[in-house]
Amino acid sequence: MNMVASNAKLNKRELVLDRLGRDIAAGVFAVGEKIPPEPELELRFEASRSVIREAIKGLVAKGMISVGPRLGTRVNPMQEWGLLDRDVLQWLLTSPNADKNLYFAIDEVRAMIEPTSAMLAAQRATPAQVAEIRKAFTRMQQAAVDMDVDAAVQSDRDFHIAVLKATQNPVLQAFDNAVGAILGVLFVTTHMEHFTANLGRHGEVLEAIANKQPFEAAQAMTRVIGFTTELLQQNQIIGNKGLGGEL
Repeated sequence: MNMVASNAKLNKRELVLDRLGRDIAAGVFAVGEKIPPEPELELRFEASRSVIREAIKGLVAKGMISVGPRLGTRVNPMQEWGLLDRDVLQWLLTSPNADKNLYFAIDEVRAMIEPTSAMLAAQRATPAQVAEIRKAFTRMQQAAVDMDVDAAVQSDRDFHIAVLKATQNPVLQAFDNAVGAILGVLFVTTHMEHFTANLGRHGEVLEAIANKQPFEAAQAMTRVIGFTTELLQQNQIIGNKGLGGEL
C-alpha cells in the first residue's frame, strides 16, 4: 500500500471512529445494545470492511464496546469507558445531552490533582520548565488582548500541561491528555470574558512556581480551579447555548 492510500485509509478510519464514538456517547446506541453489523456500517460510512474493523478495535481499546462471538458488538456501561482518553472525554462533553454531573466530577478531580501539581512544580521545575510555563502565560495574555479564542484555548492548555510536566512525576504527567481535552471543550466565544477574568490567577501560579513557593503555588491553582467551580455552580458553563468557561 502506498503512502497516499495508507493516509486515506487512516483518515477514513478516524472518521468512522469519531462518528461511532459520538453516537455511543450521545446514547444513540444504549448500554448493552448491539451496534449495527459490519455490512451495514460499510454502507453507512462508504468504507471498507478493514476500515470498519479498525474503528471497532479503536472503540474496544477505549472501553466503549465489547466484542464477543455470541454477544456481538455491544455498548459497555460508561464506568468501563476510558474516561481519561482525550477522544472519549470530547465525545462525552460535546454530546447534545452531556451530563452536568460529569463536569462536576472532572472539576473535583482537577481540584485534587492540579494544586498538588503546582506545589510539586514549585519544588522541582527546572529553569527551562519555568520558562515554558511563562511562555504559555505570555501567550494567554496576548490572546486576551487580541480576543483570540483559538489562541486562548491553546495557550491555556499549554500552561496547565507545562505545570504538569514540571512536576517531574510521570503519573501526574499522564493526565495531560485529559486536561487538554477538558480545556479545549469547555470554552466558547461567548465566555471569553471568563478567560480574561481568570488570567491574573494563572499569573499568580506562575510567579509562585518561579519563586519556588510550593504552598503559594498550590493555593493559587486552587483559586484558578475555584473560579470554574463557581461558574459551574452558577450554571454559566453548561446552559442552553452550549459549553463554555475557562478552566
